[in-house]
Amino acid sequence: MNKYEVFLYYSAFLTRTVEAENEEEAILKARDDLNAPCNRETFKRRFEPILETLCPWHDCDSARQIS
Repeated sequence: MNKYEVFLYYSAFLTRTVEAENEEEAILKARDDLNAPCNRETFKRRFEPILETLCPWHDCDSARQIS
């Protein structure tokens, strides 16, 4: 399993690091991680002031292998 740094676009890039077999799986895992209930609540608390302006743009999401 390789490690990927994934850049998700929500009106700005958010970076997540995940382990996956390929770039597509890495992006899906990072999206799932961001949308997981516990992580979503943490995300809301930290970014609530700008949350209403954020919109996902999945065509901009990318991943690169880092190990």
